Amino acid sequence: MQPRSVVYVSRITNLSDARYCAGMGVDIIGFVVDPTHPDYVSPQAYQEMVGWISGPKRAIELITLPATDINATIALYLPDYIHVDQATATHLKSSGTPWLVEIHPDKGRVQLKPGLAAFQIAGVEQMDLTDPSIPRLVILNDVAQIPTDVAGIALKGTKEISPGLKDYDHLSTILEQLENRND
Repeated sequence: MQPRSVVYVSRITNLSDARYCAGMGVDIIGFVVDPTHPDYVSPQAYQEMVGWISGPKRAIELITLPATDINATIALYLPDYIHVDQATATHLKSSGTPWLVEIHPDKGRVQLKPGLAAFQIAGVEQMDLTDPSIPRLVILNDVAQIPTDVAGIALKGTKEISPGLKDYDHLSTILEQLENRND
């Protein structure tokens, strides 16, 4: 039996996705906290959503949020993880909260600072960009890509068509295959 992969679903924007992910055993769900981003989740909406679910750890996604706002944002959302891109990761100080660092293949290598707890998130073909001792989550778009040598899988939520009306095919195909693989 293979070890169970950590599953992270980012860009959660609605309670339907949050509840679906919790029900499917997703380990970490992410919320964009940058007010200028189209997937922004306000502190109030975040609290309402996480109040309805149990199980998954919570990540806040810092897309273009200025470094000066990071500590205030952490205090508002109280996340279990902080999701950043590799450019932001090079400027971070350890906050006591683990980081999920998104690697972009066109931006070269990234060197994470010592003591910065992190997962690397990258596409399958970019897995050699950072320190191999850092656990890796691989971004998936289809089930044919699921590798066996990574710590986990990174997926993205989608917006609702209307409240309560949602298509989960993009998540269910991969999550169900992972569940079957781990049986």
